Amino acid sequence: MTRLRRLRAAAEHDLLAFHGLAAAWCTAQLPELAPELTGALARALAVGTAGPGGS
Repeated sequence: MTRLRRLRAAAEHDLLAFHGLAAAWCTAQLPELAPELTGALARALAVGTAGPGGS
């Protein structure tokens, strides 16, 4: 695995962890808005998808 791939995998792992924490916070603090907020955050982070020029 190349260094760049390792860095990308680590960044994706960190983003997934952040999304999990944010989803838990939203569920606890804003339960009525949590589905919309966590969905929007997932789209903004684009975790697990290739961005422009990505593979």
